[in-house]
Amino acid sequence: MSTSFTAAHFNELLDLLGTTDGKTKVASKMTAFIRDREKSDSLFAKIWPEQKVSEKDPEIQRSTEHDTLAYMVESGPEARAMSASFRGEPQVRYYTSPRFLTPFYKLQTERLQQSELDMMAYRYDMEKMVRERALDAMMEVYDRRQVVLCEGATIINQKEEQGIAYSTALTVNTAFTAFNVAAGVPEIGKVKGTDALTAGAGAAGAAAGVVDDQLFPLQKDDITKLLKLFPGTGGPRKSHLKCKVIGISATDILDMNNWSTSEVGDEIAKETTVKGYKYSTVQGIKYATTTNTGVLRPGNIFAFADRSFVGGCATLRPLKSYVDKELDRFTFEANKIIATYIGNIAGVRKLELYAGSAETVAGGANTAMQARFAPLAESEFGALNNLISKGGTVGTVTDF
Repeated sequence: MSTSFTAAHFNELLDLLGTTDGKTKVASKMTAFIRDREKSDSLFAKIWPEQKVSEKDPEIQRSTEHDTLAYMVESGPEARAMSASFRGEPQVRYYTSPRFLTPFYKLQTERLQQSELDMMAYRYDMEKMVRERALDAMMEVYDRRQVVLCEGATIINQKEEQGIAYSTALTVNTAFTAFNVAAGVPEIGKVKGTDALTAGAGAAGAAAGVVDDQLFPLQKDDITKLLKLFPGTGGPRKSHLKCKVIGISATDILDMNNWSTSEVGDEIAKETTVKGYKYSTVQGIKYATTTNTGVLRPGNIFAFADRSFVGGCATLRPLKSYVDKELDRFTFEANKIIATYIGNIAGVRKLELYAGSAETVAGGANTAMQARFAPLAESEFGALNNLISKGGTVGTVTDF
């Protein structure tokens, strides 16, 4: 089956949409080439490969909180050991295994419509239109939800260490800013970049640190600080984990090309100057990158333990496309049903390359920080690079 779905092929397939078998064939053809885009463009598809589940699995539960299905996530019980004399008896503890429910939700494209007559006026590749627009937008929303989950996990880590209840709002004095770190707020769920900490720690007051939105370049020492969060420095609540993969934006990864000879040595400094940083690891850790800087904003770098120690994505229904023709109108849409979750918050850590806080801060003037460093809202996605519809073109017939 050819993967080239041109306008000519589309016109031929329109006739098939009048029958049930025809609709199935067209939908199958479109689904086949849709899947390829997801594997290559989604940041979190690289970090947390999807786990397929069935409604017959015992983990699939009916929720008492809403009318949809939920996925039961279980964790292993804790274990302790102790020393004793030959006659000593162990302590007795009734162990439990914590569990929680995470809801399934539908990830979907717009419902795209076009009339048969208007379609004849187009000569672009329908495959390209669907793959680069509809599915790309769907995976954009998927990655955004994952980034929000990861940010939530790092905030909970910080609150736990600071003795702040999860439901309590952060204040100007407790938010994760360079100024507050210098004043004693621990770096547990997050760390500040070396340059950001140096520049922001000398602010006149905590409020000044909150609104400091200057972005600093990634340094080699910043990666080291981030990786150290996983094994921790001792204590009853430290994670004792290892970093498995780093998620970083294409903007921040370019800073590695500027690392000095003293940081990376003559050979690598010379190589990156000519070819750029081409290695698949940094300090021995694999990294996944994305050009979607509206989702993973520059200045925010996440690191993850192995997926078995963090969370994941359960797919109840894989990507499915729907194609129909009513009278002379062609309709297309696609969706999938998934559940995404983080069960072990210690398996996610974050590096911030700016001095202020992008968290929600009660009484803090950090609206500008959130606008610059937090993921865009779903409603803000979909902007085009080209401005053809606004007349923003060069080389039109009116120029001559």
